[in-house]
Amino acid sequence: MKYRKNRLVFEESKQALSRNLLQVWLVLFTAAILQMNVHTKADTNVMISFSTLNPTRLNAGFSGFNFELGRNGTEYYDTNFQPFAKTLSPGWLRYPGGSMDDAFDWTNGLALPNWVSQFSNAPSAYGGLQGALVTGTGKGGLHFTDFVQMCSNLGGSKIIAVINGFTDSTNSAEAFAQYALSNHISVAAWELCNEPYLFYGISNSQTRYFWTNSTDYLNSMRPYRDAIKSADPNAKISIFYSTPTNPDTNWDIGISNYSDKYWDMVSLHDYPFLAGPSDNFTNLMKHDNWNLANNTASYLINYLMPQNSNNVTYMVTEYSASGGGAVEQTGGTLYGGVYAVEYAMRMSTLPQMMFVGTHQLLDYHGIGTTNDEKSACQTAYYGHYITNTVGLPFGYYFNAQALCQEVANVAFANSSVVYATTTGGGPTVMTNTTGNSIPAVYAQVYRSSNGKFFVLVTNKGATNALATLVQNGIADTNQYFETYVSGGDPTATNSFPGDKTVQIQYGTNVSNPFVVPAYSVLRLEFMQALPVLKNSVINGNSLVLRWPNGQGWQLESQTGALSAGLSANWVTNTNATSPFTNIFDPKQSAVFYRLGQ
Repeated sequence: MKYRKNRLVFEESKQALSRNLLQVWLVLFTAAILQMNVHTKADTNVMISFSTLNPTRLNAGFSGFNFELGRNGTEYYDTNFQPFAKTLSPGWLRYPGGSMDDAFDWTNGLALPNWVSQFSNAPSAYGGLQGALVTGTGKGGLHFTDFVQMCSNLGGSKIIAVINGFTDSTNSAEAFAQYALSNHISVAAWELCNEPYLFYGISNSQTRYFWTNSTDYLNSMRPYRDAIKSADPNAKISIFYSTPTNPDTNWDIGISNYSDKYWDMVSLHDYPFLAGPSDNFTNLMKHDNWNLANNTASYLINYLMPQNSNNVTYMVTEYSASGGGAVEQTGGTLYGGVYAVEYAMRMSTLPQMMFVGTHQLLDYHGIGTTNDEKSACQTAYYGHYITNTVGLPFGYYFNAQALCQEVANVAFANSSVVYATTTGGGPTVMTNTTGNSIPAVYAQVYRSSNGKFFVLVTNKGATNALATLVQNGIADTNQYFETYVSGGDPTATNSFPGDKTVQIQYGTNVSNPFVVPAYSVLRLEFMQALPVLKNSVINGNSLVLRWPNGQGWQLESQTGALSAGLSANWVTNTNATSPFTNIFDPKQSAVFYRLGQ
């Protein structure tokens, strides 16, 4: 975690650092479907309060995307696609993606036919893997080197790698980790299989399972873990719990009761509701609202964390709003974007949550295409040649959900801490058909390492709200620079390049209180001075330091030779409060002070 800090340097005397400014960005997303004037009317009041005391660390690269190209013609090195992806500021990307990893050989970037055939009787897997085999082979494979270069081109997206523990070997897993380490490729986490909880049971002539239960899965994965760690002792290994919304208690209990908890991380995939033909969009939003309130941070605190070691961290490498092939689905829509952002916001309040990302970067949830060009890959496969799809008319564009995430990821990508934030008052939204409800507006405040503040605010409902931002108990009086996405139709999205049904609105100046539009996410920014570390010398040997109390700032110091300058060895004076008196030590040639959080 990086911090922007004031420094005060003393060389047996005193020097003060210059003032710096903090910027606060308030992010509200609004999708401009009807070009409504969001400043004209607000029906209810909302109080957004945050405290700068005791901020929580936000992991670098927190918000990212699952990225599965096995069933799409796009290449990692497509220079027409990469600018779209870079616009979304992906903190991390997943290789090779989701279920296509189950029969994937990382050494050549292909799904292998003899591995795919092992899933011919496996539940809900064979068809997708066969499609990945044809499409991936037709375009020459999904090579790790191309993926790594793409991540670099996108601004340094972190890498989460999925190990094929279904059909590949432990020797291959070790070689994969060794290859990454030898080539100075940083892999943030190694997941042991993708969604293994879908492939356990007692095999018979009709159905193939890979594990009898979660204990069998963990026993089988231990050699893969050891192989990766032998190549890279610092590697972070992740195993899978079942999905939060529909947990498989038998699977989860087996993991909880496992005595040798050898994993560093726990992975989750969260698809809240697989809708049927009778589920309309309104009911799906109710399911999603319930999931936000009950299966995000509170799920980790109340369910997962008690079952794991204290040093275990967590990541959600796939999630989406409701859908799953139904007649109607919320994923990819304006509401789906609001859901995706709020889900990440809620998870970001926990320092144990390392990464969160939607499924997926390239489909109707994210970057859409008018032509996925699979047919070109299929033609190549059956014609026994390899095609290069770069330059084909994919017709890339941003869906509504991607635009919401674009606005939010500016905050996530540039922040190092999150502040405790409460939201009171305002409209409510339903969470089920029996009358239960939760607040429609949700907010979180973040700060970047260089002193800029971001406040993300979502509105899940159809009613505008008038909001006031309060910092440490005082309402702010500054002007805000506003960026937002909003609209009156939660089902809206874009369908082709140049479609302006949902778009980001930039550059409006508003004041506190401000309007949070219906079905929206909105970003406001304002400037705020950093606290100044003041000093005075008493009797020539005592130094008195003063700074604002009650804002979470802590005094830090380091000593050393003046010629050596500053190092990274700062020590926090945990009991120091303003004013703080320090007696000069004549044995110290230089003392350095700064404020940090």
